[in-house]
Amino acid sequence: MLEGATVRNTYAGLSNQLGLLAWDLACSGLSGEADAVATVYGGIIADEFSPDAMLDRLGERWEIARNYFKMHAACRYTHASLDVLQTLMHGEGGRIAPEAIESIDVDTYSWAAQLDSPTPRTMLAGKFSIPFALATTLVYGEASPQAFRQEALDNPTIIEIAAKVRIREDMAMTAALPAERPARLTITLKHGRRLSGETRVNRGDTETPYSFDAIVAKFRRLAHPVWGKTLSAEIERAVMGIDRAPSCRPLIDLLSTPPRAAR
Repeated sequence: MLEGATVRNTYAGLSNQLGLLAWDLACSGLSGEADAVATVYGGIIADEFSPDAMLDRLGERWEIARNYFKMHAACRYTHASLDVLQTLMHGEGGRIAPEAIESIDVDTYSWAAQLDSPTPRTMLAGKFSIPFALATTLVYGEASPQAFRQEALDNPTIIEIAAKVRIREDMAMTAALPAERPARLTITLKHGRRLSGETRVNRGDTETPYSFDAIVAKFRRLAHPVWGKTLSAEIERAVMGIDRAPSCRPLIDLLSTPPRAAR
């Protein structure tokens, strides 16, 4: 993803495909290892597997309910920095003039600190670049899908600002993982004034969730240009009623409807 290679977009689909295949194989009579999870995570790809942790609050706490929602159209590891930037922009009346920026310093945890390329070549690579994400947000006003398209990648103002971003790993922030995903942002303006802010968790995480209305509004912003208001409303109703539906087939059929215009 750091190179913008779109093969990473297949991961979720392939995981789902393998899950369905596992079900079919089990129904066909194939048997599996007694504890394949412990074998894989305790010896093949890791060596500190904790069986007790797998059973902690089993049947009481549902991980899918502790998921997170994105408002920024970029990698989750960029979100702490983007949250701070939005707060600073709000404090300045909604905008910080790009031409007034001398430098931007970001201190954050290890996973985020690696997203330091200032010159992404593709939309996907831009979503995995903190310098570009910050720069395009300053120009577009938000980290929207449009802010990562080719026009933004070629924008000389965005390129210039991204080159002014310096990212450092803060070891204390790395030590706070995974419970926290912190970032500290300092924007130095050309006349010497500094704007600073810090966050410990991302907005949209379990600890600081977005409101239900905000999540629905995001769906509508993204869905209406693709399916139109009428079909989008049908999809919305089907999703909201999925826990009472006898089958997910109607929803799948709606989602399979060709979009009004290919993007």
